[in-house]
Amino acid sequence: MCLDRRVLVVDEAESKLARLSELLGDEFEVTYATSADEAVKKVECDNYDIAIFDRELAPRDCDGLLERILESSDQLRVIICTAVGRCDSVKQAINAGALTYVERPDDLTDLLCHVRRVCRMGEDADFEAAVQQRTLELDKSNRELQDFAYVVAHDLRSPLLTVGGYCEVLREECGEELDKNANEYMDHIVNGVERMGCLIDDLLSYAGLGRSSEPVATVDINLVLKQTRANLDSEIQKSHATLKVGRMPTVIGKQTHLLQLFQNLVENAIKFRSEKPPVVDIVATEVDGGFQFCVRDNGIGVAPQYFEKVFQVFQRLHNRREYSGTGIGLAVCKKIVEQHGGKIWLESELGKGTGLYFTLMSQNLPQQL
Repeated sequence: MCLDRRVLVVDEAESKLARLSELLGDEFEVTYATSADEAVKKVECDNYDIAIFDRELAPRDCDGLLERILESSDQLRVIICTAVGRCDSVKQAINAGALTYVERPDDLTDLLCHVRRVCRMGEDADFEAAVQQRTLELDKSNRELQDFAYVVAHDLRSPLLTVGGYCEVLREECGEELDKNANEYMDHIVNGVERMGCLIDDLLSYAGLGRSSEPVATVDINLVLKQTRANLDSEIQKSHATLKVGRMPTVIGKQTHLLQLFQNLVENAIKFRSEKPPVVDIVATEVDGGFQFCVRDNGIGVAPQYFEKVFQVFQRLHNRREYSGTGIGLAVCKKIVEQHGGKIWLESELGKGTGLYFTLMSQNLPQQL
């Protein structure tokens, strides 16, 4: 039903207007014009969604009349209807701006089918336009939120450094005068400043993912993992970790972000280890349009009810005494993967380890992420 759609029927034959009124009136708001000039005036004074226009109404200047109607409303969709259909007539009508061209049917219910189809086309176009507008608004809002988070996090550094600085000065100048309780309080303040600094760093890292000007390029994951191993060398040596890396492909993306992705995942695999030395397996499998990667460990694992929670910002499953960090590492990974057109998920069993799976594209990625 398209009762909110307005149809203008232009025809000199009053008998046909009566039949069309009966046919269309249950589904559309119908207005009539019996001459070309009357049709133009109605279009100029009011808004219509669809016009049914008889080509025989003014055969000597039909296309000119069509142009006059369309000039008054660029949203109007015109159906040209005539008793005789010729190839040249079809081309002229379409070139003049008609949406569709139909031979005048003996059974007017066929014409109703055409009107319904055009109505649906209009609804689809309106919906598509609304979706596009909403998408633009959301993109703008997301950029503004990223900019806001980046600025706020950056501006928090100054007062935080001030607090930390005065604590150090107080200890240096008044340390001997401070009793045991005062020193404990000072320790709590310094630890809080350090944790806040880590939160700000991670927040800047997360917000900065949408601000990078690095161009999209082909990225050799073999080189990314080589750099990852070098960056985490001290942690690997300290934990006696073993990294098993299969042959890696080349993908499309931003190398800095992909390095951050793999480094976060390997670092997590080492951090959340069990009593056994950590073993991290990294494999890649080709899938449609790209590759599926898996970073699997033999660590403590994750309970099923937390499979989604671990990808949320600042979500921690353990207290700070057990494991350090701010709980933003996997949120960063999720954002990087999604910006690269992929998806990320995990499979895990408590006490047996975790497999982090994600996909990356090998083609057709936009030049600007």
